[in-house]
Amino acid sequence: MGVGVYIEKDDGSAVNKIVFFSYVPDEYTGMDKLFYSAFKDSIRKEFEGIAKCIQANDKDDVDEKEAISNFF
Repeated sequence: MGVGVYIEKDDGSAVNKIVFFSYVPDEYTGMDKLFYSAFKDSIRKEFEGIAKCIQANDKDDVDEKEAISNFF
């Protein structure tokens, strides 16, 4: 899933970034993870401008503040 993130920096400037979140639960088998990884890579290659990729294995791993902090 791609999410547009609007970031306002301390100096007042602003940027828009695309963050690609992937979710692979720990319960997936090895084959499921391999299939997902290959699929994810092919999607990422199709889209230009993805600034950051974050993989989550649990819904608590997806944190907007953490994603934004990676740009500073």
